[in-house]
Amino acid sequence: MKFTLLFFSYSLFLSAQQPSNFETVPAFKQQTDWGNRKKQLEKSFKLWLQLKNDCQGNYSYTKKWSSWTGFGHTTTITVSKNRVIERKFESIGSPNPDGKPVDKNRWTERGGFIGSNPKGYPPRTMDELYREARSLMERPIPPFHQGILRFNEQGLVLSCFIQDTRIADDAPIQGINITTITLEENKNTEEIKEKPSFDQWLQNGKKIPEGMMFIGGSPWFDERTGKNRKPKEVYDMIFKNKKIL
Repeated sequence: MKFTLLFFSYSLFLSAQQPSNFETVPAFKQQTDWGNRKKQLEKSFKLWLQLKNDCQGNYSYTKKWSSWTGFGHTTTITVSKNRVIERKFESIGSPNPDGKPVDKNRWTERGGFIGSNPKGYPPRTMDELYREARSLMERPIPPFHQGILRFNEQGLVLSCFIQDTRIADDAPIQGINITTITLEENKNTEEIKEKPSFDQWLQNGKKIPEGMMFIGGSPWFDERTGKNRKPKEVYDMIFKNKKIL
């Protein structure tokens, strides 16, 4: 009875913490597979490749964990140009019965020290997390284990792991499990740092800055007049006003 109540409570906790795009493969007495969830993960991976390109490989993600006793910790991984450049960790101890302040521990790793502390979530990129998740789904789910697959609102994977349902409290997992993902937005085209002269722009082939959009799709044709614009007009549109049209 105790096992049933604890497991039911844990299931309620998961349901309360996860968004609607939360998939569970129920536990069986025999091994089973992930079914159509493989397709869901592959769709998410393709989306990630697109978003990774959009943010130029600059993003961060967090992993939060808390025990039923009140102890918990948070790891934040920062990635720049598809490389982990920083790992932050903060832990909070269990509440003290006598009301004393709880124990806290925090540190930050950079450069060659990243990964040197055994505590905290491993310093991995999203590509590595997807690789581990895809590898996990290639193997069957063991007996008495449930498979968990979870995405954020964008459709990026947050969790893909298996867990033994026979363990009621703080059961270990095998796979990946993070909490949030934050993608760095591209710099607005208004933030053009080096403005070329008109002659330089002509010599460089009259290139349009990447990511800049125009009504009608091209700055060279003026839909209001039905005529082509001159190079100087296009240059002024791009570099003088510095705004997306």
